[in-house]
This record gives sequence, C-alpha cells and structure tokens, in this order.
Amino acid sequence: MNCKILFSILVLLLFLNDSSAQVYGTAQSISGVINTYTKVTAIGSTTSITVASATGFAASNKALLIQMQGATVSTGENVNFGIVTAIGSAGNYEVVTINSVAGTTITLSNPMTRTYTVAGNVQLVTIPEYNAGATITGTLTAQPWNGTTGGIAALYGNTITMNANIDVTAKGFRRGSGNGGGASCYNPGYAYSNGNTHLDTIWSYGTVAITCAGGTSVSPGWATVCSGAWRSPFSPGCGCYVTVAACNNQLVYDSATYKLGQNFSCSGKTGYYTSSTTMTGGDKGEGIALPVTGQTVGRAPISNGGGGGNEHNGGGGGGANYGKGGLGGMDLSQCYAGLQTTPINQKDSLARGFGGLSLAPHYNCRVFMGGGAGSGQGNDNQNTPGVEGGGIILLKATSISNSGGFKIMANGMINNLPANTGGAIAAGADGAGGGGGGGAILLDVGTFSNPTAIEAKGGKGGDNTVVGDCYAPGGGGGGGVVWYSQGSTPANSTPTIIGGVSGTEIFNPSNGCNLGDFRYGARAGTNGAVLYNLQIPINGTGCTALPITLLDFSTLYQEDKIKIHWIVLTDNKMNVFLIEKSTDGISWDVIQTLSAKDENNKINEYSYYDKEIEPGIVYYRIKIIEGTNIFHSSISTVHLSNRDNYSIYPNPGDEKETKLFIKSGFNYAHEIYVTISDIAGSTVWSGDVNSSTQKSIFEINIRQSLAKGIYLVMIRSAQQSTIVKWMVE
Repeated sequence: MNCKILFSILVLLLFLNDSSAQVYGTAQSISGVINTYTKVTAIGSTTSITVASATGFAASNKALLIQMQGATVSTGENVNFGIVTAIGSAGNYEVVTINSVAGTTITLSNPMTRTYTVAGNVQLVTIPEYNAGATITGTLTAQPWNGTTGGIAALYGNTITMNANIDVTAKGFRRGSGNGGGASCYNPGYAYSNGNTHLDTIWSYGTVAITCAGGTSVSPGWATVCSGAWRSPFSPGCGCYVTVAACNNQLVYDSATYKLGQNFSCSGKTGYYTSSTTMTGGDKGEGIALPVTGQTVGRAPISNGGGGGNEHNGGGGGGANYGKGGLGGMDLSQCYAGLQTTPINQKDSLARGFGGLSLAPHYNCRVFMGGGAGSGQGNDNQNTPGVEGGGIILLKATSISNSGGFKIMANGMINNLPANTGGAIAAGADGAGGGGGGGAILLDVGTFSNPTAIEAKGGKGGDNTVVGDCYAPGGGGGGGVVWYSQGSTPANSTPTIIGGVSGTEIFNPSNGCNLGDFRYGARAGTNGAVLYNLQIPINGTGCTALPITLLDFSTLYQEDKIKIHWIVLTDNKMNVFLIEKSTDGISWDVIQTLSAKDENNKINEYSYYDKEIEPGIVYYRIKIIEGTNIFHSSISTVHLSNRDNYSIYPNPGDEKETKLFIKSGFNYAHEIYVTISDIAGSTVWSGDVNSSTQKSIFEINIRQSLAKGIYLVMIRSAQQSTIVKWMVE
C-alpha cells in the first residue's frame, strides 16, 4: 500500500475519536458532567485569553466563553438598592474554536466579537461534539456554580437519544444563607451588614373605634376606612374591610352581625417612641451583580438575587431570571410601613424580602442563570435559607430522540430545606427562604422525534408549618427562559416557564396570618418566557446586540388593557420605536409607532396601552430603527385571561358530592391555590392543587358533605385571580 495513503488512513482513524479535543466520530454513551470548566484570568487580545488551568482543553475544541456576573447596581441603604444601572458585559457569550494551547494561554481560531471583564467572573467551558450521535444513559448535568465556574451543560451532536434527563436544576446562582439575631420592629434594612445599629420606631397600643356608617373612625385623625371601597364578597352587611393602618388586627371585616351604623373596635397604635437596636437579617441570594461589601444582608434584592427577610422573622424573596421573584412573607410583628389607609393585602411589611429583579430587558445576545433566593430571618435560628437558581443548558443537535418521557430541565430549586438548628423553637418557627429562579435553555435543535418536556420553572418558596404566631413563608422563584432557534415552538416540544408559587403559612385565627390566602403576604414569582429565533454567536458570527441600552422592557395586564413599558438610556441615535404584537410568536403586526425622545445622557421612559385584547397568549416586542438598520428587543409574553379561563364542574353540585373539578383555559400544566368559602365567609376547603394533565384539569377532594347553598370558589394562579360562584343542591 502506498505510504501516503496509509498515513492518511492512520490520521483519519486518529481524529475519528479525538477525545483530547472532545470530538467524537463514533456513537457515545454519556452521563454525569461532560464539560470542563476554567476561570478566565486575563484577556490578552481578541484571539488570546489566559485561564486558571488549561487541563482538559485542546486544539480543535469548541468552547463556550461566557461572563457570568459584573452588572452594576444601585447601592446604599435605600429602596433602590440592587436595581441594575448598567448591564456591562454580564451575560455576554459566544462559542469559540481553540487554535492552540500553551501553558495557561489559549489562542482562538477567530477573534472574539463580545466584550468581557474578567472581574465579572468569565469562564471557558468545553463543548463536546458527538458527530455520530450520543445516548444519554444517566442524568446529564453540570458542575454546580461555585462562584467562579460551573452552572452550564453544553453539547453539540447529531442525533441525541435521551434515555435519561438533562438536568441543571439548582446548578445556578447560589442561595442566601440563614441569619439569626434579635427581634425588633420597623427595621426596613434594605442592604446592610449584620450587627449594624439602627434607630427603630416602636409603637404603643390602644383601642380605636370604627363605624361603617360614615366611613370614618370615631377617633379624630384616623382616615377613611370604608365608604364601600373594600367590599367583602362574603358579607351582606356594611361590606367593607377594616383597613385603618392603626389597627393591629386589620383582617377583621364586618359580617351580617354588624349592622349598618354599628361601631366595633380594634387594637391600634396610639403613639410611638424610638429605640436603638442591632439590625439582623437574612442574606441576599446571588445574581448577576457581585456582592456589595457591607451590604449583603436585608430585604432589597441584588439584581436577580432575592432579598433576605429582616427581623422579626421576615420571609426571603424568590430568585429571578426573565420572570421576577416573589415577595417573601410578612414579619411576625406585623411591622407595617407607616400609617397607611390601605387594605392589609396591599400593605408592605418592613421585613419581607423583595423578589429578585427581572432580567427580561437584557435578553438580547445574552444569557443568564437563575438567581439565588434570599434567606428568611431567624431570631431563634429556626429560619430556612434560600435555595439555588437553575443553570444554563446549551444544546445544538440535528434531532432529539426521547425514549421514555425524559425531560430537559433548568429549574430553580424548590425550597423544602429543613430549618437551621440550634434554637429552642421547633423547626420552621422563623422566617422561610424563597425559591430559586428558573435557568435558561438554549436549543438549536432541528427536530424532536418524540414528546419532550422542556422546563425552566421557578422554585416554590419555603413553607412555615408551625401553629402559633405568624411565621413568614418564602417567595416563589421567577420563571426562566426556553429559547428556540426556530420561529415557533417545534413539534413534540413542550416548554414550561412558570414562576414558582410562594410558601404557605398555618392559619392562626387570633393573628390573621392568612391575609386571605394562607400565604401571609408571600407571593409567587412571575412567569418566564419562551423566546424564538435564537442565534448562538459562534466564531465571529451570529447575534447582533442592540445599539442602545434598554434598561427595562415589560408588559402588564391592567384593567382590561395591557401596559407596554420600556426604559432607554441615551436614545439620541434612534429615529423611531415600533411596538409589535403577535398571537403566535411568528407573525407580527405593528400596533403603535413612537418617535424617540432624542435626549442624550438621559433615562427616557415610554409607555403604550393595548386595549385590543382577547384571552390567550400574546407576545410583544419593540422594533428599533436606527437609520437603515433594524433591531428587535427581547419578547415579553402575557397570558391574557378572564373569568371564563377557569370553570368548575359539576355546577350545580350535589350536597353529598365530595369532588370538585376545575378546568383551566391555559393549555399547560401549572399550580393554582384554591379557597372554597360559604356565603358567610367560612372556609370549607383550601390548598394548592396541581393540574393532573397537560389539559390543566384540577381535582379537589373536599372529603365532607356540604350544606345546600351558594359557595365562592377563589382560584389564584401566577396569571390571575378568579372567583367563581358554585351552587350546591
């Protein structure tokens, strides 16, 4: 045989399976962690980087270059702490090909197209290539994020056969750990270090008499409390909640026994004095902004990391990603912010942790892990910490074959952690931590051969299950992102990006801990987003970033219309903004055109209200025109609903029937919270319910006979709150 031919064959066999470069020409079985991670310590030029260790990296390797953190946030002890003021290079990423490795210097085949700041934790992650396909035989996952590397599972391949899950749940940004300490009231504590001294406002208590007839309190100086504004759906009497901020038991509403014009009373705050106390609180969860020295504790979030609960026993906020994290629960002492004359469910406890902030405005050629949740506060060391957010999956394949209902998951962690130990009170008696924010899944996949569930859900907040005082639950994590290369959701692929529900609280009638929903003020995280037309930057080509800084882009359903709102920093280069709307995420219509304000070095806000709405999923984006160039923002999704989106049956029901079914108009599995009450306001059943199928059918087993009459079924989901009348005969 010709020597040259023989040499060529040997070279071909050598490179058919080049394991050093993680390029495989024969089918492989894979599981566990298949990627190698290293910290980037310096950027030498557009084609040269220095890493902490080059072990596991080789010429011809594809690798993911990505900056994990580095956003700039507002700082200081104020309500604006943690708001992203400059995204910087956080979330920038691209796929590169390694040309050579010499020591800890890696040279790339093509110049980098994105900017990176190594202080923001830049890492390089190998991307194995399975050119002849691969079979996942055991759970494929990622190294947990450790503060410098990890959190990412990435692979290229031909046909990927799933005989197990791909799962980076809880591999993202880290939790806020638990903190204990003293107990005081009126400590807002947005961002501080444990052990700081704070001047508290402490109220003394008396009695306040209130009348429904005139809508004002008997005592001079107390504001209007009734006037029919806050009508109870259960009461035939005066019809308004007692909402004087001075009342310590504001949940009491008038019943049929309180006739028009009759007075009743509540314990109230009649004066105050100040006292110097030592501040303690729960740690903030981690996000895309680096921790601020001396300000790692307290209720304000830090970017998409949830805020910690403050004393006394405040709940931690949920982590976030595209969806916002939910509020933690109220504090034990019901330390409300000032003498507000608003319903209690609209009050703001000074101790509950804020949820992490949405990163939706920044999903333009960037990708982020889910934020860590904030910790609950524990003066008796019986709080629960926060939990981790979801990681990132980058998957490029010709096709995905699923052999048995396996999933691709980047969920935020569910907070079912045990309480910290060391205190005398039973576990769960202090504030609970929040749920983790959902991660991000990037899918450049041609086809899905079999039904495959794709999940980037927020995690559930922590519960408090001790009967006694009001111990705050944790807020739910915000939903993450599922991002397809196609213009619509591929067949056989079912994405789920819902926010996590909050934790719950055991109802204590003497203190009114339920606040009407047994969550003591804790709230669910908001939904994430399914995005389309993914362009993974690779070897100098791909995604083009916006020419402006879009600080915020959000959509919100308000009173039968949708508010579309965005904030731009320095839009002097822009000519016009076009608001585009779609009902399928593919075809887009321009519904409004707004001229740019053309004000340099200013933050400019824009809003528009869409009144043409119908039930279903609606997509919005901003089309940005700069001269002859056209750019698009990320997509914001709204799940529109009305009372018809949830129906109940049988209706009328039978007094001996023990089951009730709820049917949702939403075509995906999700969780709802249901309260069934009689006309006098007494609860006969309540609890969380998960849909049993993708058709979203909920089954409730009441397990008791009901008296004939009218019942009110209150249904809450991440999208809406609905009350349906149920007749029992």
